[in-house]
Amino acid sequence: MKVKLGFKVISEGPNRVGLRRETNESIITLLLGSKRGKSSVETPLKYFNRMVASIAKEMGYAVKLKYRPKNRRIQSTHVITEDTGIVFGEALKRMLEQRMSTGVRQRGSNVGGKKGRLPGVIVGVSVEGRSRFQIIAPTHGDDVHEIIRWPVEDSNPEELRALLSGMAAGLGASITIIPLSGSDPHHIWESVFRGLGCALKHSVTGRKTRTSGVSGLSADVLVETGSRRNYRLATGSHFINHMLEHIGWNSGFNLDVKSWGSAWDLGVALGCALKNAGAGGAGIDLGVIDEAAAVVSIRPDRRLEFTVETVEGSLLPRQILAGKQGDTKRVDLDDFYGAVAGSLGAAVNICLLKTAKEKAWDEIASGFGSALKEAFSPAPYLAGTTTGVKGTIE
Repeated sequence: MKVKLGFKVISEGPNRVGLRRETNESIITLLLGSKRGKSSVETPLKYFNRMVASIAKEMGYAVKLKYRPKNRRIQSTHVITEDTGIVFGEALKRMLEQRMSTGVRQRGSNVGGKKGRLPGVIVGVSVEGRSRFQIIAPTHGDDVHEIIRWPVEDSNPEELRALLSGMAAGLGASITIIPLSGSDPHHIWESVFRGLGCALKHSVTGRKTRTSGVSGLSADVLVETGSRRNYRLATGSHFINHMLEHIGWNSGFNLDVKSWGSAWDLGVALGCALKNAGAGGAGIDLGVIDEAAAVVSIRPDRRLEFTVETVEGSLLPRQILAGKQGDTKRVDLDDFYGAVAGSLGAAVNICLLKTAKEKAWDEIASGFGSALKEAFSPAPYLAGTTTGVKGTIE
């Protein structure tokens, strides 16, 4: 009898997905959905079972997963964790597809909306139609600071810094940028402006203002809320237009911008318009794209500063793939997250700061679940859109 390998869909919907995957090595059955009952994860690895259940719990879901090897005499821990990650990521992808018509955020982190200190482990998820997974420590912050001084496309870093300085002045706030990783200045600046948009979303106060227009000496800006994305951007720089799109996409504001002067004037007008539209509070979040990640915080402050800071990394990444976590090899845990990122088509960046604890994998699981919860939250203004610029999900 010929056995058909691959995925079999048991159930599928925006809040509940059931899958069965059979390969020459394993059979995995998974049900992921709104929290009803208790999670149950059955593999030979006890720590791994708790970790998967923890991720689902942080998302607000229950997971029921059963792993069965094809050959009981040979059970590879690598197969257990990687195959489970593939099925888990596929379930998330299918759930995301079901939510695209009504709008889903697609990006999330475990620092969004929180005030005060950064957590020891920062996790960012960005579903964008391509996958990347990395565990990093910002031990080379000076390198990232040097890279963001390089010219990028038709803009120079002085213009981008002037834009952000002007926004700080217009918002009446301090904007702090903490680059965590990246080797491409394009991606680093994208992560900064994505993070800025996310932080602006968290900074929105309870004001009822929905539309705000500001005319300056060399810039006209209109900011409004809306159910669909609508950007009209004319700044004379393709790259700055692209960065403003990131602000709009991640903050939920529609932007109509015309600028014929300095980047600082544009920033002031944009900051004032955003403040009048309700973005006057504090917010902090992470921007992620491909290999680059940056934390951005906004806080009301009379100093009106824009600063770029460095945080100290943990030494844990040098040890994190060595040895075991409970009964589970740490390198197999790495395979699990990489497999989830691959199936979901997402960039997953995990950054360990100096304050990270020895049990970093527990913090990673909790942060990953929190990031997924935010990424899967409703976003009506993104209704009908694909997942990022590389998205192909239909």
